[in-house]
Amino acid sequence: MSSERPIRSSQLLLVGVLTIVSFALACVYCLGTWSQPNRSPMLTLYVAGVGSGAYLVVLARRLAVATRFRRIVMVTLTVASVLVVSVCAYLDGGAVSPTVMGFLAPMVFVAITARPRQQVYLQGFMVAAYLTVAAFGEPPRPGYLFLHVSTMAVVVVSCVAQGQLVVRQRAELRAIARIDPLTGALNRRGLHELAASMEQPVSVVCVDFDDFKSVNDRLGHAAGDELLRWSVAAMRLTLGRHELIARLGGDEFLIVLPAADSATAAAAAERLVTALAPRTGASAGTATAPLDGETLEELTKRADQRLYEIKRGRRRRRGEKQAAV
Repeated sequence: MSSERPIRSSQLLLVGVLTIVSFALACVYCLGTWSQPNRSPMLTLYVAGVGSGAYLVVLARRLAVATRFRRIVMVTLTVASVLVVSVCAYLDGGAVSPTVMGFLAPMVFVAITARPRQQVYLQGFMVAAYLTVAAFGEPPRPGYLFLHVSTMAVVVVSCVAQGQLVVRQRAELRAIARIDPLTGALNRRGLHELAASMEQPVSVVCVDFDDFKSVNDRLGHAAGDELLRWSVAAMRLTLGRHELIARLGGDEFLIVLPAADSATAAAAAERLVTALAPRTGASAGTATAPLDGETLEELTKRADQRLYEIKRGRRRRRGEKQAAV
């Protein structure tokens, strides 16, 4: 049941476009000051930078890029861009050159793409590159180093703070998208995302309350909601921390048991029914991969079939007893 979904990253496209624009402007500056020294090697490096941006745009539009590969591409591009800017700034006179403004573009790239910890390393690398240009280039006028380095420090702090905020917001959004707001259990989307990484053998238990509709009819929907929340809490106390509990809808729940065979699943189903018994009757059906299916959908369908077979058998026996009386 393991799967790895590649993703198409809009970040690649955005950074590619920004790379093209920033190095294209540098080419315009180079052509506009062609009478100055070292313009030929500078233009060659800037054109190469435009080419790297174009490669990213093509990559983003045509390929499904895995997250790890995307990060490698981003870090490589950032380091290469900083080296191009550093060499060109040195060739153009050092820290006094207008080309040192080119350090701003990689800072934006890092702010868009890197994790907070990676931002610290990469932004520090950029500051070190600038100080190297200042040390080996023409001596800057008083105040240049302080002004530029302090500006870079402000940008670094701002980028890291913004990156941490974005990481927290994304984590919150992922949690909201995965969680059932009433019970705190997983929803269908969260279940499929987390269960996809589990290796076989894996078992599922489908749990359904007995006559849950009567609770809503007699006591109201608020009582029914409270029963659902209590039931999830009771199931969590019964199961281990590695099991996944998902609410499929209404009073139907699916529990995924990693590394569990059919006997383990049957025992877990019995424990769940017993745990819920103080507040509500429940039925539970089980299925185990690969005997009952390869995918989560197949296992859920088989467990659901067994659950309703149990319900029908219970109703039939109840009817036979009443007929005998």
